[in-house]
Amino acid sequence: HCPLGVVYGSTVSIKSKSRFAGNLHSHVQRYPNGSGQQQVTIYHHRDQNNYWVLSKASADWQQANEELQPVRNGDKIRLTHSSTLARLHSHRLRSWVTTSDFEVSGYGDPTVQDPNDEWIIVTHHGESLSMSLENWKKLSDLVLRLVNETK
Repeated sequence: HCPLGVVYGSTVSIKSKSRFAGNLHSHVQRYPNGSGQQQVTIYHHRDQNNYWVLSKASADWQQANEELQPVRNGDKIRLTHSSTLARLHSHRLRSWVTTSDFEVSGYGDPTVQDPNDEWIIVTHHGESLSMSLENWKKLSDLVLRLVNETK
């Protein structure tokens, strides 16, 4: 059987399971305060701006389509917004919306490399993000955290 799951180069949508549940979303609009970078929000409807391309943190985001490589628990990744090509980014700048949190934004383009664009995949109970054909329905229930080690 061919494994199903999340591999590098996949286009994904990421939905929050918090009390403000919605999809990780971005668009060309910029924050009016704070960094002034591209807004990243939670959006509650299906939309083209909910899609992100997964790449290895150590590789160019447009890596060659060689062998499919599954994303694994503990991997360091980058998420590139599929419409604007900005990377999911964080820094030690307080969010102007929720000042107890750091701002998350869209920053750069495929030519810009920034360590604050790197996120670590942490799955609940260490599950793999790839699975056999028989278990494919579980992928939509996979619980993971994106951790940014912003300096």
